[in-house]
Amino acid sequence: MNLKVRSALVAGMLAAATVAGTAGTAQANTYQYNVMLQDYATGYCLDSNGGDVYTNPCQPGNPWQRWNVVSYDGSVGGYYDRVQIVHRKEGNCLRVQWSHSISDPSGWFATRAAGCNSSDYHDQWNMTWVGNSSGNPRNSWQFANYQADSNLNEVLCLDRGQDGHYNQLLWDQGHPQGAPVARTTCYNHTNRYQMWNMVH
Repeated sequence: MNLKVRSALVAGMLAAATVAGTAGTAQANTYQYNVMLQDYATGYCLDSNGGDVYTNPCQPGNPWQRWNVVSYDGSVGGYYDRVQIVHRKEGNCLRVQWSHSISDPSGWFATRAAGCNSSDYHDQWNMTWVGNSSGNPRNSWQFANYQADSNLNEVLCLDRGQDGHYNQLLWDQGHPQGAPVARTTCYNHTNRYQMWNMVH
């Protein structure tokens, strides 16, 4: 990413919301504090209760829809920030885990809100600002989780679920492709089901 684009990225971050802490540092800083994550396709907000994660109509006064986006490794390759998405009400982190059931023993990826550990790839999200893509709202972001397990090795994008798919707010992009920096982001930067607005 050249300096002009990087500068636009920083400007977009500052314009989107008040930043408490500076992105680009290794320690855990609160990047976006007390926000709702609203998907651009439907206008619904990310919601959680008891570890379950889903979307509901946005309610600014609903504490179950409030999150902190915490940066612990900023400007990775000059392209994205590694963040944790922390549920303010329960203190759990949004994570990707492997689930299965008796009826479907083969299993599937699912989002959950559970304990936070920035060294655990299940909790790690690569946050990319996509407000500089043509036609996108300026305050738009994507979150990708790289399942760095030797057996799974998948890239999953936080997704509203445009096809009613059975992977619970995730779009499985398959095995990483391309350069090391690009492989761990959402591939389609104009898919509004994968674009999120941070609302204060």
